[in-house]
Amino acid sequence: IIKMAAVTSVDFYSSCVSLNRPCSIPGMAKTWPAFTKWNYNKNAHKELIKKLTGTNVTVYYDEDPNIDTENFDGYSFDSTTLQEMKFTKDFLPLMSEQPVGMTLRDSSALVTQKISEDILFPEFYHEFSELDHVELMMGQFFVEKTHYSKTDQFVCMVEGQALVRLVPHINRHELYAG
Repeated sequence: IIKMAAVTSVDFYSSCVSLNRPCSIPGMAKTWPAFTKWNYNKNAHKELIKKLTGTNVTVYYDEDPNIDTENFDGYSFDSTTLQEMKFTKDFLPLMSEQPVGMTLRDSSALVTQKISEDILFPEFYHEFSELDHVELMMGQFFVEKTHYSKTDQFVCMVEGQALVRLVPHINRHELYAG
């Protein structure tokens, strides 16, 4: 993984894209309006509530999750637990009550429209692509299966910790899919 402090399109292309390497850009999100608006020490829920009140969101609600929180074992996104909920009225209270098994994961056009103004697409990347959609994931604890994604990904943690393992695309055949 290439770690970059300041990034230009030339640096990004020569260090990451042309070599097919994932890169880490610590602090990049600190320039986004979301960094200050969504900061949990400054009432992030209030900003998201303001943006998403009345909005239906996609939620995985498993009342009896089979997830090992110490070893990050299990899977939080079982399609049989998929539900539509109102963000403020339904999801937030349930997420507060149930730390594991209640995960919002939504990349709908409506959610993207409502929150993308707070996420600045990196200037250095405009030469390569444009923002396609935003996937909002929110929950106290969740586990995703190892997978290969054909699209470019920017991962930003608002609060807490994430364990993300990046594998060069040339090794994708070595990933266990099931």
